[in-house]
Amino acid sequence: MAVMCLSQANTYSLKFVLALFWQTGCMLGVVKCLGLFLADINVALELTARDNGVMFGVYSAAAFSPGSIIAYLYNHNIGRRALVLTGAVFISTGVILASLSMNNAFLVTTIALSDFLSGLGNSLLSTCVIIGLSEAETEHFSTFYGIGKSGYAFGTLAWPLLGDFLLRLYGWRSALYIIGALLAHIVPIALLLDFNRKTKEDEALRGNGTESRDKNDYDFIHWERDVPRSQCHKEQNLNLPLPLTQCGEGTIDESMGNVHLCCSDIVQLWKKSVFYRDPCQIIVILCHAFLSMVDGSWYAFVIPRAIASGISTSDAVYIAFSTAVASFFSRGLSGAVTRIINPSNVFLAGTILNIISLTIDSLFCTYSVTTVSAFLTSFSFGSRGTLIVLISKDRAPMTDFPFLLALGDLASGLGMFFGSFLVGTIITTVGSYHESFWLLVAVEILVFFMMLPPRFIKSPLAAQ
Repeated sequence: MAVMCLSQANTYSLKFVLALFWQTGCMLGVVKCLGLFLADINVALELTARDNGVMFGVYSAAAFSPGSIIAYLYNHNIGRRALVLTGAVFISTGVILASLSMNNAFLVTTIALSDFLSGLGNSLLSTCVIIGLSEAETEHFSTFYGIGKSGYAFGTLAWPLLGDFLLRLYGWRSALYIIGALLAHIVPIALLLDFNRKTKEDEALRGNGTESRDKNDYDFIHWERDVPRSQCHKEQNLNLPLPLTQCGEGTIDESMGNVHLCCSDIVQLWKKSVFYRDPCQIIVILCHAFLSMVDGSWYAFVIPRAIASGISTSDAVYIAFSTAVASFFSRGLSGAVTRIINPSNVFLAGTILNIISLTIDSLFCTYSVTTVSAFLTSFSFGSRGTLIVLISKDRAPMTDFPFLLALGDLASGLGMFFGSFLVGTIITTVGSYHESFWLLVAVEILVFFMMLPPRFIKSPLAAQ
């Protein structure tokens, strides 16, 4: 299925797939490398597991939370190429700055800044590329999105192997510096992207007079700065929104009336939103946050937990290899499978699989069990990370997809930050990794029950 779609795709679409593939590989590869370096970094900088949680949390939050602002800038055609190139540069710059940390005091300014820059770079590049891909490919978007997201598997496999090799030769500082330089290869890939094609097509449509405007939108109403009070009352009778500052000074009743009109306008905007028309979208966004809470904290601490349990660093790399294989197949197949199977059904099945996997891994933490469990958990995260976006996209009109994508990224970033911080705090307080993984099991159970309403309640906007 994926090969057939690739044969039908044009070069314009494949550039976005390549950029998304490399960006996702770089993002997760950095997390895996930091997991291998944590033992040496903690000794050199005198860090605790709580500090590690904050470090991973800042990186994850910056990688997802700014998505709403980036999507707004993209939709208004404000410096699309500049956003992408800035993100590509920030990805490598942040990792290079992380290698300059000298002590725990310097950590506050260096590691926090480097994590924020690298995460922000991933957010800038990922958001623009996904929206661009959705505009370029409407028929095969799910398949191409899954192929692009399979870059997580490449990053999980390639970067830990390279990081372990560099760590043995040069130490963690030089290793991070070299990895940061290699990440800069995303810049020429970003230069290949063309975001003006869709804009030119829209301008051509506007030139032909085919663009329409929603009559319920108020953005075409231009109010004069000084409006007579009688005219204000006339407009109030039309139930149109009117800023309070445009009616001058009036009586208390007039002011209360204007406040009432503003409140009515807010209510009207809420009724026009996708969440009012389909309340299950709220549940999907919350599921995205809780899923990212488990996803981010598990990926951040699975390698340190294995090393702390007595597994050697070389064997821990094989665990990372296991997660890479699972991530590749899950993300590559999940997009194609949704053409014949309901994405919600696959999501629920993946949630059950991960609950079982995390439970067994929490009870029996050995090398063989952890390797198999890491494969199953990574397979579950990989498939559901793709499916949660497709579920949200299938439930809403195409015009609302950029907004939902940005809001999902915001929820994901917050979930990863609080998940990493909470798990790191539990590890520091209790002194063991095992107890923190039971928290992940409980959150996964919550995700399963939260996803049931979107599965059985059909969206009224799906056909639009």
